[in-house]
Amino acid sequence: MTNYLGLYYGSTAYSVVMALLLLWSLPWKGVALWRAAKKNHTVWFIVFLILNTIGILEILYIFVFSKMKEGEITVEEKNWLTKLWEKILRFLGIKKS
Repeated sequence: MTNYLGLYYGSTAYSVVMALLLLWSLPWKGVALWRAAKKNHTVWFIVFLILNTIGILEILYIFVFSKMKEGEITVEEKNWLTKLWEKILRFLGIKKS
């Protein structure tokens, strides 16, 4: 039985790909969880614990969201972030309510 990458479960190639994904995402998740806890961002912390986005959401949080302070976001940044969030939801197949 193969997965969407065409790799057989239990094969060496599958194991290597999974190991590389783990080695890539684990440090990002650790840093993002640490920053969210340090800044008392409970919602972000829970999101990082539940979702596995292969480091994408964690990287965005580390370099964008964690550096923002309440009231310091400009209209251009808000529009950019809103568009990015809509693309992520569309990619995941989640419809906005």
